[in-house]
Amino acid sequence: MLRGQKYSDLVFKEVEAVLALDEKPRTKYKSLCKRAGGIFRTVGLLQFMTFIDAKGRKEKQYATLGEQLRRELYALNLVNNSELEPFLEDLRKVQLPEYMHISRCMLDLLQWHKRISEIMIAGESVTHDDEE
Repeated sequence: MLRGQKYSDLVFKEVEAVLALDEKPRTKYKSLCKRAGGIFRTVGLLQFMTFIDAKGRKEKQYATLGEQLRRELYALNLVNNSELEPFLEDLRKVQLPEYMHISRCMLDLLQWHKRISEIMIAGESVTHDDEE
């Protein structure tokens, strides 16, 4: 299976689970998926995952996306654990070339989350101001 197909299959299954949520959480998730790549490019891998976790303690869409991304990286055999603390510890310990590889894979996953959530989740994304 090609890399893009593998990533899209993983992300499709995760986004499909979001469809069971009510409309407002779905649209907030969709909005986050649209912004997540930009946030990631600004702060980097470890800081992005830490930020997503911190926001996820109060906002469900962040927790959902963070859990999905950890499971996806684990399924791709890029990390040894999908639980938050061991996951973050793995990221802190990897050598730079592997860290860069995981970062590139994360960016690809985020692009798939954006594409698939746009297609599968009906309704307009809420703007960041509308989320409060």
